[in-house]
Amino acid sequence: MSDELNAVKTDVALIKKDVKQIERFFDKVDTVMSEMSDMTKSLAVQQKIMEHFASKLEDLEEKIEGHKQEDIKRTEILHKRLEEHRISAKEDHKRLSDDSAKNRAERNAEIMTQLGKLNGNLESRMIGLKSAADDQEARLRKIENLKWWLLGAIGVITFLSQFANNINLAAFTG
Repeated sequence: MSDELNAVKTDVALIKKDVKQIERFFDKVDTVMSEMSDMTKSLAVQQKIMEHFASKLEDLEEKIEGHKQEDIKRTEILHKRLEEHRISAKEDHKRLSDDSAKNRAERNAEIMTQLGKLNGNLESRMIGLKSAADDQEARLRKIENLKWWLLGAIGVITFLSQFANNINLAAFTG
C-alpha cells in the first residue's frame, strides 16, 4: 500500500503538475485570446475609421470635381463678360474718338472763321493805317515844302534887305 500510495501520490503530483501546466497553457491562451480580441476590436475600429476616411475622401473628390465644373462655368462666364466689356469699351472708345474728332473739326472751323474775321479786321485796319500814314506823310511833305518856301522867302527877304541897304531904292524904282 505504501508503494501504491506512493505511486498514487506520485501520480497525483504528476497530475497536479500537468494541471498547473494546463492552467498556465490556458492562462496563456486566455491572454492571447484577450490580446487577439483587443486587436480584433482595434482592427474593427481602424476598419471603421478607414471606411469613414474613404467616405470622406470620396465626398471630397466629388466636391472637388463639382468645384472644378463650377470654376469652368465661372471662367466661361467671366470670359464672356470680359469680351462684352472689351467690345463695349472698343465701341465707347470709337464713339469718343469720333465725337472728339467732330468737336476738333468744329473748333478748328470756328477758329479758322475767327482768324479770317481777325485777318479781315487787321487788313482793313492796315489799309486804314496805311492811308493814315500816307496822309501824314503828305502833310509832312507839305509842311517841309512850306518850311523850305518860308526859308527861301526869308532868305530872299534878307538878301533884298541887305541889298536894299546897299542900293538906293529911289534910283532903282525910278
